[in-house]
Amino acid sequence: MRSSRKLLLMTDYDGTLVPLREKPELAVPDQQLLDLLTELTERQEQIIAIISGRDLQQLKQFFPIPGLCLVGGHGGQILWPGGEVENCFDSAAVAAVAARIGEMADKIMSRECGFLLEYKQTGVAVHYRLAPPQLATEKIRQLLSQVRQWLPVDWEILSGKKVLEFKPACTSKGNALLRLLQRWPHFWPVYLGDDVTDESAFQVLARRGTGILVADLPRPTAAHFRLRDYREVRQLLKTGISCLFC
Repeated sequence: MRSSRKLLLMTDYDGTLVPLREKPELAVPDQQLLDLLTELTERQEQIIAIISGRDLQQLKQFFPIPGLCLVGGHGGQILWPGGEVENCFDSAAVAAVAARIGEMADKIMSRECGFLLEYKQTGVAVHYRLAPPQLATEKIRQLLSQVRQWLPVDWEILSGKKVLEFKPACTSKGNALLRLLQRWPHFWPVYLGDDVTDESAFQVLARRGTGILVADLPRPTAAHFRLRDYREVRQLLKTGISCLFC
């Protein structure tokens, strides 16, 4: 790739642009990050997109930056730079399934400390970062055993970093990345992410594009490069992605 080629720069949020927190509500963008993304978005030669498992509404509150493309719910919702919003799911159907899963999770975990239930527009997530490991393993096993008996075939279960997420299978970061590539086919795609949910995006870019895993230690991945943490990510964004290809 030549450094002069226009870039479609896409990145995950939690664990990539900001450090992971014990509670999701604590992982808010700092002013340094907002200034950096604003500067990058204002450049004519690139498109900046954040692709996250968080709801689009929350991303909009975090990043009131004109021209920034925001993708929420693992690709279930897209806010294009022009302001139009695209959804790829049935809101009422998703809410009904999520509510049933939430009821089951609440019955299994309500008396225990360290579990957090997060309802999203594109599903529901169970966080257990604060729960004792042995207890978390047992409770998650119980929940999975019950949910798998009836979960619709077009839904999937994702196991992330101390979080279990239930969502429609159509909402993946890989599918979201493909939608962005359709919009900007002549831009060179780059994606940064830290979690198993980011692997679908890395796989899309395996032959054409650049995937960058954010992880302190090497692990099996379809990404081409690795950065250790969010600090290195920010430094790369400041320096310029093109330095990878010098």
